[in-house]
Amino acid sequence: MCDFLSTLIGIPIGVVCSLVAWWIVFHGIVPKLDFSEHISKTLDERSDGLPTYRIKIRNCGYRDIVDVQLFARVYVTGLNPRSPSTRRIVLIPLGIAQWPTLEVKGGAKLTALLSEKAVALTESWYPESVRTMAASGTMKLEDILSMGESAQLQMAAFAYDAFSGTRKVFVSKYYSKDDVRVGRFEPDSLQVTVSAP
Repeated sequence: MCDFLSTLIGIPIGVVCSLVAWWIVFHGIVPKLDFSEHISKTLDERSDGLPTYRIKIRNCGYRDIVDVQLFARVYVTGLNPRSPSTRRIVLIPLGIAQWPTLEVKGGAKLTALLSEKAVALTESWYPESVRTMAASGTMKLEDILSMGESAQLQMAAFAYDAFSGTRKVFVSKYYSKDDVRVGRFEPDSLQVTVSAP
């Protein structure tokens, strides 16, 4: 009888302990990332005369983050008047799409958004003006974010916690054309210092 009671009590306790351990590993000991609120645009660095667009990402957790993989997508609706709710996804190439480590205690890095290399914009369902700029490599990010009725960019990051090995997906807010700021990121901040016009 004592063995039966021990088993009866032990099973739910074991289940609860397993759930607690699972929650700690997959929700408590996880990486933490922040994305900048704005996209930095600088005008004076490239020989081809195109601006450079950057987003800043910071490790805001308590442990290093490893194997960070980045993706940028623009979601465009309203390109086709006959199907205004259809959404197209445009992949934006990045200057750096993977970091081996993002250090603890405010470790932050920049990645460039290479809008001029978004070759998918040469496909036939995009407006002719867009296809022309994409083919010539002169596409600016604002041009992409002005397409259709609505165009928004979102960053995604896949990262592992260096201690637990837990992988997590982070997504930024949706950036619009109004989130592009002419200026540079402050050294220890995710804020852009806006340059004088």
